[in-house]
Amino acid sequence: MKQPILESLALYLTGSDGPDLKTTRIILPNRRAGMFLQRHMARYSQEVQWAPHIYSINDYVSNTSTLDLSDQVESLLILYEAYAQLAENPEPIDEFYFWGEIMLRDFDELDKYLVDADMLFRNIMDLKELEEPLAGFEPSQIDFIRQFWTGFHEGDQSPEKDQFIGIWELLPQLYKQLKRNLLSRNEGLQGMQYRDIAHRIETGEISYSWEGQTIIAGFNALNSCEIKIFSW
Repeated sequence: MKQPILESLALYLTGSDGPDLKTTRIILPNRRAGMFLQRHMARYSQEVQWAPHIYSINDYVSNTSTLDLSDQVESLLILYEAYAQLAENPEPIDEFYFWGEIMLRDFDELDKYLVDADMLFRNIMDLKELEEPLAGFEPSQIDFIRQFWTGFHEGDQSPEKDQFIGIWELLPQLYKQLKRNLLSRNEGLQGMQYRDIAHRIETGEISYSWEGQTIIAGFNALNSCEIKIFSW
């Protein structure tokens, strides 16, 4: 029977051939995985040992980015302010709230996949129109874009879709204005933090200072920023 990856990792870490835990850093998909890893290590450890430095990927990104993580509700209010300035007949905030949450989620994901907002939010009415613009993109970016558009085009036309199409052309401006407003506060959505690190890696503005071993475990489908960060 195949051993679960966190249990295998715990055996490696606590074994005689394992790394120096005092200088070992482990990056996992979430905090829950870190909790289970610690439980496995406690079970397999034969003696008192140093605990490794265990991070969820989001915690690692927040600690490494130059941006502070923005509050979700506050980000939504900042987004609504930008929308109210750009829209000719803005909806009241209680009606905008649902779409605002979707926008924040999509803005967050497009940053994690390093996708250009202007390209993503083109007024594409047919999925076939995606073929040419996707030339030159990474496979993970293409998968994200196709998933976004397939979800949007699925199902029948609805009042909600009609309502969303009404502000569709504002999305690139809303994305850019939200980023400008958050950056002026030295804050960012989680995707902005990811993108900040990826950019600093590309430009050489960030130095690799960890002297011990870094172990990355338990991940499946990586976004574009994770690929850059883990390769670095």
